[in-house]
Amino acid sequence: MKTMPRIAVSARIEILIQNVVWTAHEFVLVAAHEFKKHATALMRQYPDMEHADPNILKVAPGGTSALNWKFTQAGMVEFACLIPGYYEAGMKGHIRVSAKSARNVSTT
Repeated sequence: MKTMPRIAVSARIEILIQNVVWTAHEFVLVAAHEFKKHATALMRQYPDMEHADPNILKVAPGGTSALNWKFTQAGMVEFACLIPGYYEAGMKGHIRVSAKSARNVSTT
């Protein structure tokens, strides 16, 4: 990912995910310190785990889905695909949630 979005606390955004491949994807948005525990331990143990949380978005092959989210705390938020192997392959990124004004900053 070439930019790390910076979002202000209390900002509401829409994340639009378009899946252009033949396999389903599962997009999750969660505090960075909580993500690895779930992605590496639970998803490996239960790869067919079904999620119904408001911060998780399933995207069918060839489909498009949207997630509307309001950030309530400052800190680092991670987003990634929970399908086993995709996180490790690089299907992930970060959003910095700041108490200050929102802007995008380059990470390259």
